Amino acid sequence: MGSEACASLVGSVLPDCLRLASKHAEYASSAKENVDKASDGLAYLKAKRATFENEVKSKAKENKIPSPMAQHWLKEVDTVDAKVGEIKKRYVQRGCRATEDCPLNLCLIYGVSKEAARLREKIEELKAEKSDQFFEDAPQSPAKERPIWPPLRAMRSLQRHLDEVRSHLDSDIVGIVGIWGLEGVGKTTLLTLINNSMLGAGNSGFEHVVWAQASRDRTLESLQNAIISELRLPDQTDDKSSRDARIFKYLNGKNFLLLVDDMFEQINLTALGVPIPGRFASGRKHKVVFTTRSRSVCSGMMANRAIKLDFLGTDEAHRLFREVVTDETIDSEPQIPSLANQVVDLCGGLPSALVVIGQALSDKRTHRQWEHVIQLINDHQFDYGLSRMKESVFETLKLSYDSLKSDKLQRCFLCCCLWPRGHRIPLDDLIECWVGLGLIREFDWIHDAYNEGYSIVGDLEGEGLLASDLASYARLHGVLWFFARWIASDRERNTTEWALCNNVDQWTSARRESPMNREAVLVKRIPENSNLAMKLNTDHIVPSKFVEQIVGLKYLDLSFTKVEHIPEDIEFLLELEYLNLSHTRICLLPTHLRRLKKLKYLLLRCIEKLQEESMHAISQLAQLQVLDVSPYVEIAGDALREIGKHVRALSMAANDGTVLDVMYGSISVQLWSIRINETGGRDTLFLDRLSKRQQHFLRKLEFHSCIGLRYLVVLSGGNDFSKLEELCIRHLESLTEITWEGVSPPLYFPVLQTLVVEGCRRLKNITWIRNLPCLRKLRVADCGGMEEVICDADGKIVSITESALRRLEELILKNLPRLRSVYNQPLTLKFLESVEVVGCPMLRRLPLSSQTAEKNKFEKIEGERAWLEGLVWENDDTKSKFARYYRELKASTA
Repeated sequence: MGSEACASLVGSVLPDCLRLASKHAEYASSAKENVDKASDGLAYLKAKRATFENEVKSKAKENKIPSPMAQHWLKEVDTVDAKVGEIKKRYVQRGCRATEDCPLNLCLIYGVSKEAARLREKIEELKAEKSDQFFEDAPQSPAKERPIWPPLRAMRSLQRHLDEVRSHLDSDIVGIVGIWGLEGVGKTTLLTLINNSMLGAGNSGFEHVVWAQASRDRTLESLQNAIISELRLPDQTDDKSSRDARIFKYLNGKNFLLLVDDMFEQINLTALGVPIPGRFASGRKHKVVFTTRSRSVCSGMMANRAIKLDFLGTDEAHRLFREVVTDETIDSEPQIPSLANQVVDLCGGLPSALVVIGQALSDKRTHRQWEHVIQLINDHQFDYGLSRMKESVFETLKLSYDSLKSDKLQRCFLCCCLWPRGHRIPLDDLIECWVGLGLIREFDWIHDAYNEGYSIVGDLEGEGLLASDLASYARLHGVLWFFARWIASDRERNTTEWALCNNVDQWTSARRESPMNREAVLVKRIPENSNLAMKLNTDHIVPSKFVEQIVGLKYLDLSFTKVEHIPEDIEFLLELEYLNLSHTRICLLPTHLRRLKKLKYLLLRCIEKLQEESMHAISQLAQLQVLDVSPYVEIAGDALREIGKHVRALSMAANDGTVLDVMYGSISVQLWSIRINETGGRDTLFLDRLSKRQQHFLRKLEFHSCIGLRYLVVLSGGNDFSKLEELCIRHLESLTEITWEGVSPPLYFPVLQTLVVEGCRRLKNITWIRNLPCLRKLRVADCGGMEEVICDADGKIVSITESALRRLEELILKNLPRLRSVYNQPLTLKFLESVEVVGCPMLRRLPLSSQTAEKNKFEKIEGERAWLEGLVWENDDTKSKFARYYRELKASTA
């Protein structure tokens, strides 16, 4: 039985073993065949793959994309391709061809052949895949492509802003982004770029990108209908409440991006039906991006980020203008490139103006044609060949002008074009102009008037109509200046009260005129018996019969003229409230000045030789509120006491004992600005003991000469200078030290913005400035003993907090032969705009970190060539970042 069972077992197993042995023996004998057939099969797959890749392009036109099956198939083909290559390499390199007829290397042959056989089977499976299952319908893109003009699409500034917005859209903490700026700066273009960047399924993480066009006249209902249409919700005749409910129900469970263009005023998203973006989005991606003219709309919408689109920089403006005009036109005559630069400068970086004027010039191939267009622009002749400038640019800018919330704001804006185009307008001068023209309400304290003035500047800046640093200067960009003159001229509509005249005979209807702009006179067309105002531009004398023609005058500005005498008949200007004679050659005011009973503002700045007799007439001006005779003229004795009874703001000089009367409060007068020239021979002045009244009101304080003064001392327990914005210490040659005992300089000078230290040859440092919270401008010059700007009295460098000089915008260092250091470590000064260094041979390092150079506001480092070339930086990367800002100054310009 045992032998039979064994035979039976062998009979049943032996055939399988023989078949298996035969199969493996076949691997050894057919290695070449398996490798060759695997190679042939792979060639077929590659051909099929190439056909598929060609089909991808054609299928895309049918809105088809590769299916997951196709993507898996491609991956498998790539894997097989790699393995076949490896097998072929092993087959050749290991001598399989030479050993097939030799039984000495059967193991090697067997391994290669077996793997090749398995690859043949895999190849057959891949060949059998049906290509009709390789494509499927592409999912719908969340956004619809919107057209955009190629030159605008390529603007680098817009691309930077696009990247910024995309980063906010990827952020969990930003739900609403506002883009604001003047008409024509590219807000709609940027919003279009954002929309088009969302094209393609899965590109953005949004299921829906909805575009809604807002406008001044568009209602909430029309916006809801636009959103419903974009979302392709079923049409229904429903009321307002059901519309917002339908929108909310659909969007609340979706990832969506709502793009709203030209939002004129705040929109209630809840009333619109849009789920509020932010932390209440329940894990969904809810985002809103809108454009608007006004920064206040961004605030009203509670935008997490507000991005301002500003005018183009010079280089980008030139690129855009050349793109519009074309190289062929600009290069058609050698004179045209320089004329093109002039046109770009006139446009002031406003893209819409560059495009419109560029199109008008694109067919002008001679320099005479270009010169003619430039002359038309300068003469404000926009009806003659430049009508599109008026229609496409000015009419849209007028939307921003019309949206100003009061007639007063509009008038304040128009005053800005009294200064030359592109001129840096001192904010104090601008505010004084508004005060004198009655555009700022009556005040008890001069600071109230300035606060209202700065608020107006902020409002105009928030509408994009004025550029300002909100501290020192404002600027009306090129096209805006032309626009303001266009509004003022009122040539087209004749619906406003402003006009332009160039003839002195028209003075009887004059309202406003700029002494700094000699091209035209800006006036207001009003009835003969109305109050008038004028800025006069003349040479040495006031024109004859001047007063006879302007007896109703309220505002007269003769500043920066060469006027030497005021006619006696000025007494007939009985309505005059504002008189500015600053920077003139006047030495004596007429005695009849006292008859100007309504005069409230009298400015006599920088009149060095004003005679003392003039003070008697001034002291009798009972309505006078503001008097400025700084920095040379002193008012003393009875005149000062009389003026102090009614003047609300006085600026003057103080010599000798007068400083004690005024500064220590024995004479009651509200000082606005004072220059102290003498301290009665004292070697020490205690600033903390000055009159509380003066410390509270004083806006500018200057120490000049003060022979013998060695110490300025501040002790604890005194009053701080809560309003002081400018401190100048000039030519105190004996000054050795400014001492602070138990007092924190940041608390004592909480709003100080400008510090000037000049001609103090014994001062070695001004370390106390290091943490002044509002310091914007620092000028140190002609201090021969200055070794470090910030250090301890013993010369040891102090540690500085992150707030050190944090608001500094301008640093000027001149003629400091011993200066070795400003500070010994780099600081990140994110507001710094410029550095000027002249005559400081030992200063080899600036306290600037590489991050400072990356700030948008940084503009220049000015110095002599040898000094610039010898600057040492913390590393080569920092040096390369700052080197592009180097600007050479000649020693003679110091």
